Amino acid sequence: KCELEFLDSFFADAIFKRKDYNFSDKKFAFVSGQQLIDKDVFFKSADFYRGPKGFDLFDNEQKAKTGYDGVIIINLKMYNKKTVIKLIEQKSKDNR
Repeated sequence: KCELEFLDSFFADAIFKRKDYNFSDKKFAFVSGQQLIDKDVFFKSADFYRGPKGFDLFDNEQKAKTGYDGVIIINLKMYNKKTVIKLIEQKSKDNR
């Protein structure tokens, strides 16, 4: 519950904010710059971060490829969904 409240306030003014979206029961990848980060790292550092941020939702095909409902992004000026999905897929292959 605390994480959900934090995400709602963290994205209150974000470009990608969707007022009708609910983070509850969703699985997100976390990206900072051009790398995946652990959820714990994100929550420990996110409240201090004031740069580019946003989130994006994946369609059903992208969910199947990545295992995530979407991505939460910080420290990334140029967002490219295809690049982020490849990054997630590569990390998944590396962890096998």
